Amino acid sequence: MEESTPGYVNTVRAYKNYGSMSGTFKALHHKYTVLQYEQRHNATFSMRWQEEITNALITFLKKTGQYSLIAVQAGIGLGAQFYDLIARSLYYSVKKTPEVAGELKGLLGHMLVFVGQRSTSVKEMSIKFIHWVFGLMVKKLYITAKHAIERVF
Repeated sequence: MEESTPGYVNTVRAYKNYGSMSGTFKALHHKYTVLQYEQRHNATFSMRWQEEITNALITFLKKTGQYSLIAVQAGIGLGAQFYDLIARSLYYSVKKTPEVAGELKGLLGHMLVFVGQRSTSVKEMSIKFIHWVFGLMVKKLYITAKHAIERVF
Protein backbone atom coordinates (compact mmCIF):
# COMPACT_ATOMS: atom_id res chain seq x y z
CA MET A 1 0.00 0.00 0.00
CA GLU A 2 2.78 2.45 0.84
CA GLU A 3 4.42 2.03 -2.55
CA SER A 4 1.31 3.08 -4.50
CA THR A 5 0.49 6.17 -2.45
CA PRO A 6 2.76 9.20 -2.50
CA GLY A 7 3.14 10.90 0.81
CA TYR A 8 5.43 11.66 3.69
CA VAL A 9 6.67 8.11 4.26
CA ASN A 10 7.48 7.52 0.61
CA THR A 11 9.08 10.94 0.21
CA VAL A 12 11.44 10.72 3.19
CA ARG A 13 12.42 7.12 2.62
CA ALA A 14 15.07 8.23 0.11
CA TYR A 15 16.96 10.28 2.74
CA LYS A 16 19.28 9.05 5.51
CA ASN A 17 18.51 11.91 7.88
CA TYR A 18 16.90 15.34 8.12
CA GLY A 19 20.13 17.16 7.25
CA SER A 20 20.37 15.42 3.89
CA MET A 21 16.88 16.66 2.99
CA SER A 22 17.55 20.36 3.48
CA GLY A 23 19.94 20.69 0.54
CA THR A 24 17.40 19.14 -1.77
CA PHE A 25 14.61 21.46 -0.69
CA LYS A 26 16.77 24.56 -1.13
CA ALA A 27 17.75 23.49 -4.62
CA LEU A 28 14.10 23.06 -5.60
CA HIS A 29 13.17 26.60 -4.64
CA HIS A 30 16.08 28.73 -5.83
CA LYS A 31 17.43 29.46 -9.26
CA TYR A 32 20.38 31.84 -9.68
CA THR A 33 18.77 34.99 -11.08
CA VAL A 34 20.06 38.49 -11.77
CA LEU A 35 17.53 41.04 -13.06
CA GLN A 36 18.75 43.85 -15.32
CA TYR A 37 17.21 47.27 -14.72
CA GLU A 38 16.91 47.93 -18.44
CA GLN A 39 14.67 44.86 -18.79
CA ARG A 40 12.25 45.80 -15.98
CA HIS A 41 9.45 46.61 -18.46
CA ASN A 42 9.14 42.85 -19.12
CA ALA A 43 7.85 42.19 -15.60
CA THR A 44 4.15 41.65 -15.02
CA PHE A 45 2.03 40.88 -11.99
CA SER A 46 2.16 37.10 -12.30
CA MET A 47 3.31 34.00 -10.47
CA ARG A 48 6.25 33.68 -12.87
CA TRP A 49 7.54 37.14 -12.04
CA GLN A 50 6.92 36.66 -8.35
CA GLU A 51 9.24 33.63 -8.55
CA GLU A 52 11.80 35.53 -10.65
CA ILE A 53 11.89 38.40 -8.15
CA THR A 54 12.15 35.98 -5.23
CA ASN A 55 15.00 34.12 -6.92
CA ALA A 56 16.78 37.41 -7.68
CA LEU A 57 16.42 38.50 -4.05
CA ILE A 58 17.81 35.19 -2.79
CA THR A 59 20.67 35.39 -5.31
CA PHE A 60 21.51 38.93 -4.19
CA LEU A 61 21.41 38.02 -0.51
CA LYS A 62 23.60 34.96 -1.04
CA LYS A 63 26.09 36.89 -3.18
CA THR A 64 26.44 39.62 -0.55
CA GLY A 65 26.60 37.22 2.40
CA GLN A 66 23.30 38.35 3.93
CA TYR A 67 21.19 35.26 3.22
CA SER A 68 21.86 33.37 6.46
CA LEU A 69 20.99 36.37 8.62
CA ILE A 70 17.79 37.07 6.70
CA ALA A 71 16.76 33.39 6.68
CA VAL A 72 17.12 33.18 10.47
CA GLN A 73 15.15 36.40 10.95
CA ALA A 74 12.42 35.16 8.60
CA GLY A 75 12.10 32.04 10.73
CA ILE A 76 11.54 34.17 13.81
CA GLY A 77 8.77 36.12 12.05
CA LEU A 78 9.29 39.76 12.90
CA GLY A 79 6.55 41.15 10.63
CA ALA A 80 7.10 44.76 9.56
CA GLN A 81 10.49 44.82 11.28
CA PHE A 82 11.57 42.06 8.92
CA TYR A 83 11.19 44.30 5.84
CA ASP A 84 13.12 47.03 7.63
CA LEU A 85 15.89 44.49 8.26
CA ILE A 86 15.91 43.50 4.58
CA ALA A 87 16.01 47.15 3.50
CA ARG A 88 18.95 47.87 5.80
CA SER A 89 20.77 44.71 4.70
CA LEU A 90 20.34 45.53 1.01
CA TYR A 91 21.41 49.14 1.52
CA TYR A 92 24.54 48.24 3.49
CA SER A 93 25.40 45.49 1.00
CA VAL A 94 25.59 48.09 -1.75
CA LYS A 95 27.60 50.46 0.45
CA LYS A 96 30.04 47.66 1.30
CA THR A 97 30.23 46.21 -2.24
CA PRO A 98 29.34 48.94 -4.79
CA GLU A 99 29.66 46.56 -7.77
CA VAL A 100 26.36 44.90 -6.78
CA ALA A 101 24.43 48.18 -6.99
CA GLY A 102 23.28 47.38 -10.54
CA GLU A 103 21.79 44.09 -9.39
CA LEU A 104 19.87 45.78 -6.58
CA LYS A 105 18.66 48.48 -8.97
CA GLY A 106 17.43 45.75 -11.34
CA LEU A 107 15.64 43.95 -8.52
CA LEU A 108 13.95 47.11 -7.27
CA GLY A 109 13.00 48.17 -10.82
CA HIS A 110 11.35 44.82 -11.49
CA MET A 111 9.53 44.98 -8.15
CA LEU A 112 8.15 48.41 -9.02
CA VAL A 113 6.85 47.24 -12.39
CA PHE A 114 5.46 44.08 -10.77
CA VAL A 115 3.29 46.16 -8.42
CA GLY A 116 2.14 48.54 -11.17
CA GLN A 117 4.56 51.43 -10.61
CA ARG A 118 5.89 51.41 -14.19
CA SER A 119 6.64 55.12 -14.28
CA THR A 120 8.61 55.15 -11.01
CA SER A 121 12.32 54.89 -11.63
CA VAL A 122 15.03 53.86 -9.21
CA LYS A 123 17.06 57.02 -8.67
CA GLU A 124 18.28 56.36 -5.16
CA MET A 125 18.79 53.25 -3.11
CA SER A 126 18.26 54.57 0.41
CA ILE A 127 16.92 52.44 3.24
CA LYS A 128 13.67 54.42 3.11
CA PHE A 129 13.23 53.85 -0.65
CA ILE A 130 14.05 50.13 -0.46
CA HIS A 131 11.64 49.72 2.45
CA TRP A 132 8.94 51.57 0.50
CA VAL A 133 9.38 49.28 -2.54
CA PHE A 134 9.14 46.17 -0.34
CA GLY A 135 6.07 47.66 1.32
CA LEU A 136 4.41 48.11 -2.08
CA MET A 137 5.20 44.51 -2.98
CA VAL A 138 3.82 43.09 0.27
CA LYS A 139 0.71 45.27 0.05
CA LYS A 140 0.02 44.17 -3.55
CA LEU A 141 0.39 40.48 -2.66
CA TYR A 142 -1.72 40.91 0.49
CA ILE A 143 -4.55 42.67 -1.37
CA THR A 144 -4.51 40.01 -4.10
CA ALA A 145 -4.68 37.21 -1.53
CA LYS A 146 -7.49 39.01 0.33
CA HIS A 147 -9.53 39.37 -2.87
CA ALA A 148 -9.02 35.70 -3.68
CA ILE A 149 -10.25 34.67 -0.23
CA GLU A 150 -13.26 37.00 -0.47
CA ARG A 151 -14.25 35.40 -3.80
CA VAL A 152 -14.38 32.00 -2.14
CA PHE A 153 -16.66 33.18 0.66
